[in-house]
Amino acid sequence: MNQLLAFIFKFRFFIVFLALELICMWLIFTQNTYQRYAFLSSSNALAGNVFSVSDNISGYFHLTAENQTLVKENARLRNLLWSLSPNVNTDSLRTDSLEYEFIPAKVVNNSFLQSNNYLTINKGRKHGLKPGMGVISTLGVVGKIKACSENFSTVYSLLHSNIMVSSQLKKSKTLCTTKWEGTDYTEASLLYISRHVEISQGDTVVSSGSNAVFPENILIGVVNKVDNNESESFQNIQLKLATDFSNLSYVYVINNFSRAEKDSLESASTND
Repeated sequence: MNQLLAFIFKFRFFIVFLALELICMWLIFTQNTYQRYAFLSSSNALAGNVFSVSDNISGYFHLTAENQTLVKENARLRNLLWSLSPNVNTDSLRTDSLEYEFIPAKVVNNSFLQSNNYLTINKGRKHGLKPGMGVISTLGVVGKIKACSENFSTVYSLLHSNIMVSSQLKKSKTLCTTKWEGTDYTEASLLYISRHVEISQGDTVVSSGSNAVFPENILIGVVNKVDNNESESFQNIQLKLATDFSNLSYVYVINNFSRAEKDSLESASTND
């Protein structure tokens, strides 16, 4: 108690000065409308900035969880969309009537500047993944699963010399093949389009669905260059890829429920 009294006595002039300052400020802001408004506006602006920074920081740490939630919801909607498409039996919406399942996965490693490029995703055998399954993004075709461990899988990127995607022109259903030529990661070549086929810049190219890797009508890209050389059997066509391979965070693995049956039947027919 003696120490407190000694402290107050020692700083008595400063304490009196501070008290008078507070009284003066109170009188100014309560008796003058303009000063009160200016003070409140400044206080609100300061508080707003603090809350904005706090919200941005909080939002950053919650962003990953929100992205994962959105990816799962997109996968659910894709599954529902395909359940309502003419590609499947629509007599029932039971899961055993679906032809395709879309399994969301996060990209944990990705190359796109090499001559042969791969992705690594955080889903594996225990999630139902198998080599050969197709992989897409929200924008279009990405690649095909190469190998699986229990919890991870490697993916042949479309930007790989071993990958050729069965394709078709959306407007005419003309079959063709998409293949990356190993240079620009934003472009690929469209092969086996005969000279008599009408094709122009801006035409959309999608998956043909003729193999069991990708469903029909998955976007691949848009034609951005056509060279119809009379000395060649096929047109030279350049495609602007729909997927941005430099910015892949989440993908969807396609589980084709009828693939085993289809492969078995085709294998038996080939052996006859």
